[in-house]
Amino acid sequence: MKTNKTIDPQTAAYNIEVRKAYFKILKQAKALIATMVQHELRCALVQADRSKPIFMNKVHEFVSPIIYLCLICPVDTYCIHFGFEIGVSSDSDHTELTSRFMRILYKLTSQEHTSVNIEDCVSTYNVITECTELFDYMEERGKSAHTLEVIPYKQPLKRKLRKVA
Repeated sequence: MKTNKTIDPQTAAYNIEVRKAYFKILKQAKALIATMVQHELRCALVQADRSKPIFMNKVHEFVSPIIYLCLICPVDTYCIHFGFEIGVSSDSDHTELTSRFMRILYKLTSQEHTSVNIEDCVSTYNVITECTELFDYMEERGKSAHTLEVIPYKQPLKRKLRKVA
């Protein structure tokens, strides 16, 4: 027997706003990753977008060696899970990139940047801090729901300094 569960308009508006914010965050996260010179750091595993989420379903997932981002539907409302690689040595320190990612994440989900208050959509319940290990595990396991995406390199823009009188 099928049961059609309807979502109230307020929840639907909330989910639409969370989804828009998630994809804006994803776009800017990819732009950050594109500035990485190392090819391996610009690879990502992406789970296809599912437009009709069900209970505890990942709507979209992005896994890279530096950044993790996931749009999930735990019950009725969308939630954004995130993660970032913690640099432990000077060779793998990506502090500037990950701190910019965190600022983008919270800025684009703040009440000032959305038509509906979605500030509580960012979940800190399970923050991923070892993205490289997760990426390697998923790549070795050959997760079929994910596809490999290589983000093309884009040299970071340098601002021109004006001469001061």
